[in-house]
Amino acid sequence: MPSACPRCGRSVDTSARRCPSCDKVLRSPVQLATPRPTELPRITRPQPPRSTAEVRTEAAVEKTRAGVRVGLKAWRWLPRRAKFVVAGVIVALVVGVPATIWIVGKVAYAPEGPVEDLVAAFNDGDLARAAELAGCSSRLCRESALSAGYQAPENMEIAEVAMGGSTNPDSADVIVSYELAGQRQESIIRVSREPGLLPKSWSIRSGAVGTLEIAASSVRSVRIAALDLQPAAGGREPALIGRYEVRVGADDPLYEGEPVPATIQGDLRTRPVTSVKLTTAVRQSARDEVGTQVRAFLEKCAASDAQKPRVDGRTCPFSYTGYFPPGSSAVSWQLDPLPVFEVVVPEKPRDGVALEVRTTTPGSATFRYTFRESPYQAEAVAVSVKGEVRLADGKIQFLPT
Repeated sequence: MPSACPRCGRSVDTSARRCPSCDKVLRSPVQLATPRPTELPRITRPQPPRSTAEVRTEAAVEKTRAGVRVGLKAWRWLPRRAKFVVAGVIVALVVGVPATIWIVGKVAYAPEGPVEDLVAAFNDGDLARAAELAGCSSRLCRESALSAGYQAPENMEIAEVAMGGSTNPDSADVIVSYELAGQRQESIIRVSREPGLLPKSWSIRSGAVGTLEIAASSVRSVRIAALDLQPAAGGREPALIGRYEVRVGADDPLYEGEPVPATIQGDLRTRPVTSVKLTTAVRQSARDEVGTQVRAFLEKCAASDAQKPRVDGRTCPFSYTGYFPPGSSAVSWQLDPLPVFEVVVPEKPRDGVALEVRTTTPGSATFRYTFRESPYQAEAVAVSVKGEVRLADGKIQFLPT
């Protein structure tokens, strides 16, 4: 198709590159154009080499897919009853194992298991077994100590079991009910186990053993049940749940007293320490021995010819302070009547002092002498004796003060 030349206006063929009349360049032999991004050729990067793990994983996936396809084909061909059997086996494997573990842990490892053994031991009178299950190995829990003066709980039974809950599923409190000293009582026994997924046994941690504290610092020995102990200041002893009889030791040379009951409940809700204040009285034999020594001391004082008598380095409870002329003779003391005294337990305990001697009714002492063949008698003075009683190598010793 012809077109007009832009310079001269003459008709020119569109396929011509130049106008034949004016030599005007109509079309460049080089065609310039900017390609679009979509027209650019795609750059392909080389793929990295595949690792051994990727190859094995893809192989395992392919095998699994193949197995699933085979299983689905086999499942389609199974009869209806066989399908139910297979489904039941799968459910048992998924759910039954945890359920079985739970049942074993509940039945074979129940939290009340060790407490049931403890209850059986008490009801059978097997105190050695009961102390072992309770975890008490002190002197008061031995069979020799429990053979007399101890009353064990009777008709014991488990009343309630309280698990620790989600905060501590490995702990539980077992409430036991029993008869003791004619009354029905309850105690809480705590059990625990090591944490873990598999069932584990329970054991008693606390509640079946209490603490007994004896307040009797002045006595030489204390008998708790069938055991004689030397009491210490603030000393405490673990004791088995039950009732102990506490009294002054039979070999104590100074004191005696009525037995005092001490009930050990081991209850976590109450004070864990049972304190017993032992009421003591001075033995009559100790009173007689102290009285004999006091009178012997006064007699030695009366036998002296000094104005201020002393016996074994100790001052006598009477003296003469008047004028005593030199050269006097026939010097003597007359003690009549003797002072009346008592032997008591010290109000304030002192180290090593077991008893005290106090005068209730003063006596009288008269000083006499002869001067130039003339007898002289001084005015009588009051006599009050006092002192302390100690034990020296197990023997009673009076020391005047």
